[in-house]
Amino acid sequence: QAFTLSTDLIKKTSGGKPLAVDSLAYTVPSTVKDRTKVTDGFFYIGSGTLQSPQIGDLQVKFSTIEPTTVSVVAKQSGNRLVSYQTKAGDAIAMLTMGTASAQEIFKKAQDENTLMTWLLRGGGFLAMLIGAALILGPLTTVLNFIPFLGGLLESALLGVVFAIAFLLS
Repeated sequence: QAFTLSTDLIKKTSGGKPLAVDSLAYTVPSTVKDRTKVTDGFFYIGSGTLQSPQIGDLQVKFSTIEPTTVSVVAKQSGNRLVSYQTKAGDAIAMLTMGTASAQEIFKKAQDENTLMTWLLRGGGFLAMLIGAALILGPLTTVLNFIPFLGGLLESALLGVVFAIAFLLS
């Protein structure tokens, strides 16, 4: 059965091919038809040119995806597939190109979520480490005036900075 996809789901598709525009024969509103040019296979609407666009000028490009099989987790509303609104307030609309089971789609989403969580944790730790090092930077400069203990205390201070960043992040 064929369904119409919501905008959220369409954005998740891949494999689109450019659809070249070759003339103004397409439906262009009369209000902008006099300012519309066909350039390099797309519409250019505005008072400037492609080489020197003006603020407010538009480039309109089209792409098409050949009919293909996709697997979708969404809410059916008539013949449309739209985001499912959960009780927690989140919207669920997942699309995978090709055939996949619901378990595979949810597993992929969970894996992506886990990866993003660890990337954000790593970025937070790095930001905390840099921030703590900058805050304690003047103390490092003062410690360098102590001939023998300066380097040793500076290394210990680096350990303290690492511990602070680890505990706070």
